[in-house]
Amino acid sequence: EKFLEVDQAATALHYADKVVEVTPRRHEGWELRAMVCEQIGKEDEALADYHRALRLAPNDRELLKKLALFESRQGDDRAALVAWEELGRTYPGQSEPAEVLCGKAEACRRLGRGREAADFYAAAIKQKPDNPALYQALAEVRLENRDTEGAREIAAQAAERFPDSREALTLPVRVEEIAARTAAQSVK
Repeated sequence: EKFLEVDQAATALHYADKVVEVTPRRHEGWELRAMVCEQIGKEDEALADYHRALRLAPNDRELLKKLALFESRQGDDRAALVAWEELGRTYPGQSEPAEVLCGKAEACRRLGRGREAADFYAAAIKQKPDNPALYQALAEVRLENRDTEGAREIAAQAAERFPDSREALTLPVRVEEIAARTAAQSVK
């Protein structure tokens, strides 16, 4: 990883290959190799290496998160959602962290599954009620779902809860602007 920081990708890949060669049954080597391959633009190899690592450590939360984020960056929202769901299953009997819920929400949103996205954002707000960005995301998804009243409600909650946040205070105005544009478009 240090070699990647100083932009020595070939050296980083060489050392990652050596780690895999010496310890092929340890997921850390494959994970390192996946990260190096991703950094140097070898996406297919990176994906294969992430999957090799997961076969060796199927419940490694950090590894599942890296895979979900990789899939998302690659534009494969279905695969990203699967990885976020797998990560969520590693929290049995516990509430999933807001980060996992947000990952699921974003994947659902890009897949056109707005109702599920809204549910995940609402659950994330319960986990992290002090994050104004979550209120904004939920309001946006509700608008996308044509739930103007729900968006207004969330925007009002954000403005009330975060009186020192410019984003939260302007959210009700943005919701009204988007609602007005949407209404005008539906008249046409």
